[in-house]
Amino acid sequence: MFDTIIEQMKVSEAVTEELKEQKQWEWVQIMGNIQQQAREIVLDELIYK
Repeated sequence: MFDTIIEQMKVSEAVTEELKEQKQWEWVQIMGNIQQQAREIVLDELIYK
């Protein structure tokens, strides 16, 4: 579930390998945000409900 959400969010935020190559720090920041959001979604769906 976590990996699926991350992949979907990467597509919606236009996070690509090209971005990773050209703007590494921006990619790291965006991916960190995506992972945190995915964690919150998973915790909300599986634990808190």
